[in-house]
Amino acid sequence: MKDAAVAVAVATMVEPIGRSATAAAATVTKRQLNGNNSLIPSHHAPPDELRHVTISHATTIISERTNRPTAWTNATTQAKGKKSAVKFVLDCTQPVEDKVLDVALFEKYLHDRIKIKGKTGALAANSVTIQRDRTKLTVVSPAELGFSKRQLKYLTKRYLKKQQLRDYLRVVAASKNSYELRYFSISGGDEEEDEE
Repeated sequence: MKDAAVAVAVATMVEPIGRSATAAAATVTKRQLNGNNSLIPSHHAPPDELRHVTISHATTIISERTNRPTAWTNATTQAKGKKSAVKFVLDCTQPVEDKVLDVALFEKYLHDRIKIKGKTGALAANSVTIQRDRTKLTVVSPAELGFSKRQLKYLTKRYLKKQQLRDYLRVVAASKNSYELRYFSISGGDEEEDEE
């Protein structure tokens, strides 16, 4: 009975070439668990290496068959892998050119209010940096930190509200990792005034 349960676990974890082999191994082991061994055809029996297997051997069989590490070793290899960074760009070109927005004050506002793991002021401890160009702010964060682009939009809207610019500027996603500050387009009001 124990061998049948191990075979079920191994049959579901191993990726054979065809789906029918997995289904056949699963039905065989289900029948073995029910005790109905007489109905098992010989061509549906699991491979010899899977009949009498312990859990410790199951992981080595899986890694040999799939030519890739198992889930248990995969977590440790990801931690040792190359650290990648995620960049988020806030493009403030239009308001800065019109001298409506000061990028240095906006950078300080973000630096004081960005939360990492629920705490503000933890940017340096978590390797998060804010870089400022003349009209753009770039927030660089480690990928494993899971920094939210949505938080940047929220804080940008709050800053615009604090500076009383929220009625004139909006935050638009320019690409996957960037936001842009744009003016609202108000064109409908001019036509109505011309008609009167």
